[in-house]
This record gives sequence, C-alpha cells and structure tokens, in this order.
Amino acid sequence: MHQYSGVLKINLSALRRNWRVVRDRFRGQYCGAVVKANAYGLGVAPVVQALYSEGCRHFFVATFDEAIQVRRLVPESVDIFVLQGVYPGMEQRFCDEDLVPVIYSGNMLRHWLSASVTGRRRCALKVNTGMNRLGLNLGEFGEVLQAKDSWPEDVHVELVMSHLACADEPAHKLNATQLTLFRQAADLTRQHFPNALTSLSASAGVFLGDDWHFDLARPGIALYGGCGAPGLQGLLSAVVTLELPVLQTRYLRAGESVGYGGDFVATQDTRALVVSGGYADGILRSLAPRMAAWRGQRLPILGRVAMDSCVFDASHLAPDDFPREGDLIEVIGAHLALDEVAGAAGTISYELLTRLGERLSKMYFEEAEPPSQDGPLP
Repeated sequence: MHQYSGVLKINLSALRRNWRVVRDRFRGQYCGAVVKANAYGLGVAPVVQALYSEGCRHFFVATFDEAIQVRRLVPESVDIFVLQGVYPGMEQRFCDEDLVPVIYSGNMLRHWLSASVTGRRRCALKVNTGMNRLGLNLGEFGEVLQAKDSWPEDVHVELVMSHLACADEPAHKLNATQLTLFRQAADLTRQHFPNALTSLSASAGVFLGDDWHFDLARPGIALYGGCGAPGLQGLLSAVVTLELPVLQTRYLRAGESVGYGGDFVATQDTRALVVSGGYADGILRSLAPRMAAWRGQRLPILGRVAMDSCVFDASHLAPDDFPREGDLIEVIGAHLALDEVAGAAGTISYELLTRLGERLSKMYFEEAEPPSQDGPLP
C-alpha cells in the first residue's frame, strides 16, 4: 500500500477533445503533439497512447531519453522529433531508433553530416526567426541548403521549423516579423528539399490565423487544458483535477499564528484545515490567498505553504458541510481552473503542471461516450 500526498486526476477524454480542437482549427496537413517533460507532468505513456489513438503521428520531445520512451509506447513507426538535437557520439543511436534530431547550429549539423553511421539519417532543421534561443539564422540556413549537394546521400531533411516568441499576444509586432522570415525559410526549403514539411505554430500560433499554419502544428499546453492565448478561451476542456486530503482540523484562537514565521495571525477564532501537499508536490509558495475549494466554496490559504502541507481557512463553511479528515480539497479543477491557479501564483500553466510532484497519485479516466442518436427509440 502506498501513501500519497494527493490525487492528480487526468481526463484522457478531455485530452483527446483538446487535440481535436487544435487539429480541426489547423489548415495544414498534420497536427502533432508536444509530450516533453513527461507530457507536461501528466505521464507520457497514457498521454501518448491516447493521442496516438486519435490519429496523432508526430510527437515532439526534448531529449533522447524522452524519445526512447515514446518510441517504446507506439505500436508502429511515428515521427519523433528531439528538440535538443543530437549530441556528438550519439548519431548512430538516433539512426538505430529512427529518431529525428532537430538541428539548430552549424556545429551540430557538421557533426551530423560527418558521423560514420549505418542506416538512414533523418533530421529537422530549426531556423531562428526572432526567438533568439536555438536555431540557425536565416543567412546561415541559406548557406546550409546551398551546400546540400555535398551531403551524404543517407541524410534526409524531414522538417524545417521555427518557434514563435509572442503567439500568446496576437497584436505583438514580432508575430508578423517572424512570419515574414519563416516564409523566406519555407521558400528556400521548397527549392532544396521539396518533400520536407514546414512548421511554425505551437498551441497559440494555430489561433493567430491561417497564415501561420504551414504543414505541421506542434500543440503543447492546449492539449493539457492551458489556454495560453485569447483565441483558445472557451474552446478547451479541463484535463487536470488536483485534490489534496485533509490531515487535521484545527481551531485557532484570535491571536494565534499559523506556520513558519508566524506570518498569519488570526484576528478572530478561526476553523482551519491542515491539508497534505506542499511545495515538494508542486503547490507553489507564491500562490495567492484564495487557492482551494470545497464543494464550490473558496478556501483562503493561511500562512506559508510548507514542503508537505498547507493550511486553509474554512471558517465560512456551514457546520453540517465541514470537511472531515481524509476528505479531498480541490486545488485545480472544476472550481479552480488551471490558468486561474497559475495566475494566482504569478506564473503560467506550463510551470504549474510540470512542477506537480511524484508523490501525487495519478488517476487516469475516460468519460462515457454519449449514447448514439441512431439507435432504436425507447
């Protein structure tokens, strides 16, 4: 028997719906999925298998080890792109596993081309259009393509991609700048690698408009229920519910304090709930006062979040509706949306999800399908 800090419920039906929302909005050929960082903390195995069953055949991860996890999960070959590329000496392992490194520098490309390997070398090229993190500058990209006739015959460019810096702000001028530059990269790509796909948009980019779509979309946070952009508001289903069990109820007298530093001092008699789960489980210390719910009623936090526990004010709850030890308090869910909780903590839904700890028990479920309208009348 295990003792967990809390329960993380993951609605795979909602995950599927969110992927379909992005896919149906996208005007390109393929809708992929970003499943790096253990599928944003939700568990790569059930997430990948659910998305594969919906028809997703292009997966993006950060590292080789993450790619191997995905490769072992799918029953047939899919395209698995490794965003951090290929380190020197690992070229043969990428070929053996049919993984696609995203090459973002001249040095990495030279290693990839000069390595002595057996098998087909498939790769993607990343162009820097304004994010100024990883990527070949446009001039360097053009030089790379001009030299392609000298490349080994076993090298195949599957994808040319870039990444938008401000897609969550539709009016930001950098979006148009990046689009212009990537169009130039796409034109160069078609001249030298006519079969290569092009990809610019992740979750928010898909909702900037059709001009940003190109061939392949790379949604990430939208799949997991994080809006991240105005165009996604009201379109996505909640995927995650986080519930923490009540460990103890306390009755504070006026003047008594709670937790480290005695930051909170009760100004009146207060009924409090000591709840399992703290910053070791991803409950950020920066969360604003109102961050939990019991049957739809908000519970303010009292004092500091500790490593393993936190305390909530339940004074306003009716005596006949008061939680008991072992009852579960909602921290993310139907009454506390993921983006709202992230905003209360002064962060984004990406960070909130990926910080959720291993001490949480993950429970996966599917919703029952609605009854068919074509069946016999009752």
